[in-house]
Amino acid sequence: MSLPIFKNCSSILINWKYYGDNDNIYYESRPLQQRFTKPFYFNNKNKRNIYFYCAGKTIIRSRLNLTWAHFPHYLKNKPMCRPDGKIIKNYFSPPNYSIAYIKHYATKSTEEFIERLIRGAVLKKET
Repeated sequence: MSLPIFKNCSSILINWKYYGDNDNIYYESRPLQQRFTKPFYFNNKNKRNIYFYCAGKTIIRSRLNLTWAHFPHYLKNKPMCRPDGKIIKNYFSPPNYSIAYIKHYATKSTEEFIERLIRGAVLKKET
């Protein structure tokens, strides 16, 4: 059963809410939600932050004849909605956290971030 507020939507964008290190230098053996409580503040006027400010995941109708745009999660010429059912005209619209969002722990502590940099990319090309 589909909800009436989504009847004109090809997909629903659920924004990420980014969390940085929250001034935590070292790893602590506690759940992420206890360690990182303050989301990262993004200024939507800073063009360098626009991708992270608007990033998210999408839920896409599976029976569509899809034509992909540059961003695979944005369907060309198809209306995308926020979780409240309002249509987004531009993928880079300001995020909406009122009904749903995904917590994204971008760096964790400084120690964990450095360890991740040393470890390298998850998908490495074999030489």
